[in-house]
Amino acid sequence: SEKFMAESLLKFCWARPFAVLLSNIPKQVTPSELRGAVVKCLGLFREQPQDSKVDVVALASSDTLEVWKAYVILNSKEDYDHVLKKAKGVTGIELMCSEKIEWIDDLNRVTKIKLDEAVAANRVHPCSSNSQKEAKAKKEYKAARLGLRIYAKERSTIGHVHLVKALGPVRGAAPSSAEVLYSSAREQITEATQILEEHLPMIQTKEQELQNLASKIKSGVADHVSSLTTFEALQALKNGQGNQTVCPICYDALGQSEDSHGLVALTRCGHLCCRGCMRTWMRQKQRNLEQLSCIECRKPIFHSQLIFVDPTRATDDEKFKKRQDEAKTLLQKAADMLNNNHGQLDPHLWEALYLSMDLPADASCAPHDTFTAIPPQVLAHLHHATAMNIHCKRNQPMENEGYNLSSKVRALLSDLPKNEMSVVFASSKVTVQHLLVVLRKEGIGFRGLFTGQSEEDLEMAVSDWKSDDNVLVLVVQAGAAACGLTLTAASKMFLMDPFLKHEEEKQAYARLHRYGQTKEVFCKVYYSPVSVESRLLEWRHRQSQESLMEEKEEKTIFAPLRDVIIIDEEEDESEDDLESENSMHVFEKALEDVGAKQTQFLLGLT
Repeated sequence: SEKFMAESLLKFCWARPFAVLLSNIPKQVTPSELRGAVVKCLGLFREQPQDSKVDVVALASSDTLEVWKAYVILNSKEDYDHVLKKAKGVTGIELMCSEKIEWIDDLNRVTKIKLDEAVAANRVHPCSSNSQKEAKAKKEYKAARLGLRIYAKERSTIGHVHLVKALGPVRGAAPSSAEVLYSSAREQITEATQILEEHLPMIQTKEQELQNLASKIKSGVADHVSSLTTFEALQALKNGQGNQTVCPICYDALGQSEDSHGLVALTRCGHLCCRGCMRTWMRQKQRNLEQLSCIECRKPIFHSQLIFVDPTRATDDEKFKKRQDEAKTLLQKAADMLNNNHGQLDPHLWEALYLSMDLPADASCAPHDTFTAIPPQVLAHLHHATAMNIHCKRNQPMENEGYNLSSKVRALLSDLPKNEMSVVFASSKVTVQHLLVVLRKEGIGFRGLFTGQSEEDLEMAVSDWKSDDNVLVLVVQAGAAACGLTLTAASKMFLMDPFLKHEEEKQAYARLHRYGQTKEVFCKVYYSPVSVESRLLEWRHRQSQESLMEEKEEKTIFAPLRDVIIIDEEEDESEDDLESENSMHVFEKALEDVGAKQTQFLLGLT
């Protein structure tokens, strides 16, 4: 009777009312560990876990398979519903395994590396895109730390154990008729048929490969060699498909013969063979004192005219991808240096920051028709940032659509007061002209002051800004405003970039904060982090600290008493002129040294 019950359980386990099918179970997991995981899940649900009866029926498996399947038969509808509910949850059901599962360890390692890279990238390139990548990496790492789990199959969690109802979704909690069992069996057959149809193209491809291999062995390789042109063979080598080529001497893949080291010889007549085979062929001809000729067409060839092709040599894209991967490993180092050194980095790390920025999936890396020296990746980044054609002209007007505003301009537009006058300063004329175009597109009243305007235009622009209620914004190029210009009509000013000297910013601030101003002046300076602008701020900070130290030093001149000596006036004047020239030379040399040090610092050379 016990033997009959055991056989019935094995044969009809799929028909039990509270049975679930578990698939994709790693071979390292034993049936007892699987049962223990389900019992533990029910133990958290029930006050007395021993009341939860669980049977595990493992399906026949092979030692060569990496995964196996099993039916888990539960005792009650409450247990059945609880297991299904937990499997559909975010964390699933924990499955402990005494043996080490390599893909779990690899997943933890890979997700930790991705998390470190995402955190470092967000620190050196703070933006919404990198913040989203960091959040996603944290989520993936947290999921990987959970280890092996049992999930409902509809969650489609790769690598983990899948759980489904034993007879598919049409099965009820307690089937009571043969019709329900028949429908469920048909559902499983349909599902199996679909799986078979999905893998059928792969099966047919493998069968075709076997037939081609048998035909090649039977008929030789002469037909294959004659049908493959030199250009097709070179393309195959370039695409890493060297196994689809054949050397006419050794009948092996090109570059695979001994002493070839992956190199392929190309003759002047346009035929290919392994470098090792070509050397052997040449030595044989020399021993026989025969004219060296092509193995294919028998035309005379010379060693000096041979071209050796290296299919393993990395292409430009492969080199760039390799440099990108190496750069991403330096992100953490760059992030730490930025925190500790206030924007100062080693020179090679600045390039690493650029290389670490991934191109968008839809970005085009087409080169420029005229400026071919510009890397296509740089053009792709520019096109993605501005949405403008890489072949556009400098003075080409912006269309109503098809362009993106920079982060600085977007921040300025959001900060500009709606019903209050304001002044915007920029250090370059090009920036001022660009802002004027943007303000016109946005429908904001404005006037501009920049170099090259006449005095009448300057006065008229300031007058319109002060008198016209529709003109709220005055865009000024630093250094272009006339002396004594008063802008007290506004109390809010915006600087599009830090000026070279803090004194210049103070001078711009003084245009608003002077006699006649009745409000508190608000000033905001925009700068790009991790850029030459942040380094400029650091340079100014260091210079100000040095100035403070110099001011604290006591400056005292000790003049010893001397006898009065009468000297010739002409000689005195000549000596004074010489001292004046020397002093001026020293002063100019000091200014040049400061300017050189500043330039080297901004370029990351010091």
